[in-house]
Amino acid sequence: MSERKSEISAKGRKRKKRRRRGLRIFLDILLFLAAAIVSLALVFQLKQVKVEGNVHNTKDEVLTLVRQCPTEDNTLLTALMNNGRTFPDEGFISSFKVSITSVSSVTVTVVEKRLVGALKDNGTYWYFDGDGIVQARSHALTDGDGIPVVEGLEPDGEMTMEEKLPVSGLKTKLTMLDSLRDRIDQGLEAPDSASFLEDGTLTLVYGDVSVKLGDGSHIGIRLAKLADILPILEQDNYAGTLHLENYDGSQRNIVFKKNEI
Repeated sequence: MSERKSEISAKGRKRKKRRRRGLRIFLDILLFLAAAIVSLALVFQLKQVKVEGNVHNTKDEVLTLVRQCPTEDNTLLTALMNNGRTFPDEGFISSFKVSITSVSSVTVTVVEKRLVGALKDNGTYWYFDGDGIVQARSHALTDGDGIPVVEGLEPDGEMTMEEKLPVSGLKTKLTMLDSLRDRIDQGLEAPDSASFLEDGTLTLVYGDVSVKLGDGSHIGIRLAKLADILPILEQDNYAGTLHLENYDGSQRNIVFKKNEI
């Protein structure tokens, strides 16, 4: 009987030792994690944020959005919590890409929404995407943003954010503007203005050069030819009208009428 009690007692002591050993390991892990967190907090102190890709929003406006996340000015947390953030309701900004450049600095790259045009109505510029949805508005234009002001789109109703443009016959016009945006993204200079006539044909204006693109047929081919010809016209200070409304890629000769606007 006494032998059995000794055996039970020995087993109990072993269990207690295992529990104490497990507790020590658990505490050691906690201490290690706490030390790691403190080290990360001390080492990765954010001191500098570089902002790039922001055309319509100022650096301060971008930084305000970055600071909406509770990052405690920590480099790692700033990158982790902001990288890939999307802003469906934030005007021109679509998303952020954040990269760590050092233990104390990050670079925030602003990805702006793909907008194909701006329509001026009652003193406000309404920016819309390739589906005709109003994504942003502003009381002033931003130079060099690659988004043309489009004339000849007459609203039939009230302009509203995140709603489709209240413009009749919009589908073909959006296709043409979307193609123009594609070509601008590929290097074509953005026009000073884009105008739709009553018959739905599109005309672009570059300084003293007017470009007739016609209807939506062969729009990609016509814009590609424009990209080839426009630098020559601007280099030689030509003034007049470039006729591409009938161009389908098969013609060798392109009509340019000087002093015709």
